[in-house]
Amino acid sequence: MSRQNTLEHAVAEHPALERSAPARSGAARGAWRTVAAREIVVRATDKTFLISSVVTVLLLVGAAVFTSFMGGRDSTQTVAVAGAAAGERVAAASELAAADGGDGLETVDAADPAAARALVADDEADLALYEDAQGWTLVTADGTPGAAGESLMQSISAGVQAENAAQLGVDLEALDRGAEVTVEAAEGSSDGAQARLLGIVFAFVFYMAAITFGMAIAASILEEKQNRVVEIIAASIPVGQLLTGKLMANMALAFSQLLVFGAVSLAAATFLDLGVNVAWALTGIGWFVGFFVLGFAILAALWAVVGAMADRTEDMNASTGPVVFLLVAVLAGGMAASGTLQTVLSYLPVFSSVIMPMRLVEGSASWWEAVIAAAIALVTVVLVMVWCGRLYRRAVMRTGQSFTWAQVLRRKV
Repeated sequence: MSRQNTLEHAVAEHPALERSAPARSGAARGAWRTVAAREIVVRATDKTFLISSVVTVLLLVGAAVFTSFMGGRDSTQTVAVAGAAAGERVAAASELAAADGGDGLETVDAADPAAARALVADDEADLALYEDAQGWTLVTADGTPGAAGESLMQSISAGVQAENAAQLGVDLEALDRGAEVTVEAAEGSSDGAQARLLGIVFAFVFYMAAITFGMAIAASILEEKQNRVVEIIAASIPVGQLLTGKLMANMALAFSQLLVFGAVSLAAATFLDLGVNVAWALTGIGWFVGFFVLGFAILAALWAVVGAMADRTEDMNASTGPVVFLLVAVLAGGMAASGTLQTVLSYLPVFSSVIMPMRLVEGSASWWEAVIAAAIALVTVVLVMVWCGRLYRRAVMRTGQSFTWAQVLRRKV
């Protein structure tokens, strides 16, 4: 074994040798700040990073604009009517549909029922409505009423009931008194559909950030190991300081990017009046940001070990499997988990980064449950950081060698 490799092996096996070197003085203990500052500058000025960030912002704004356009698009349905009574029913149905946020209705007069049917057949009208001796008839292109047809049918039913009640001398209002049903949300909960959508967004953002910045951490560490730059750096500062600086820099960048994306999304939703409850959304995003930091810290440490374990790019690609599998499981859990499984996963570190904020915005979890989940995640962060730090110090100095997760777990690194 060469003198250089012998020294690397000795340093890796006995971290105390690092600390005994003169360069490991107290002044070097804050070197992680220098490493973090350099890492942030290099990453923030990288063209790929900047382009991907700008593209993401444009996609978020574009999605908001498209949603606003689709929501405000003219969706008026044309109804061919034969007779004044049919026109009255269409007018009543249009008011009913507008109250429910449905399609508007406008009429086009037809000379008789046959002419009304012909207008639908020729695609000059969406529906046709007329009354004859057999009663009311609604004509559609495919035989299904659709939302507009349902509104018309409700209008006709209400009109006929009122007419029959008047003929029979029955007070229709008195007959219906007490039959109203008020629909309310459970205390502390928000709109279910919006809450679920926000939870899915949390899961996707967490997945993308962990993949993007995690791979950057691993690639940076592998590059320094391949070029033996880490040996030069290790002669000046403790290896642990190098790792801390890299992790803190990437966590800061991920956190900053998350805030930018969140601010752009909320600003676009507010400006375009998409009907988003900003105060409620900010509460959910606040919880997500806190849990995001904890979950990302765990994954960042694991990505650092992936980079230190490898000696070539091919080695790193082979060792990313377990971390990527964990991320896919978190994404799937955030999108599909429900009931007891969702509750259990919301306390499990990394999973809790996505699922606990989702439960909070859905109203199925209280603040004290979030505090417990955050405490569990914080303890896990400390334990994982210590474990990964030891593995990093041992593996990163062993150039010319690559390791597998099996060797790591059996403590053969």
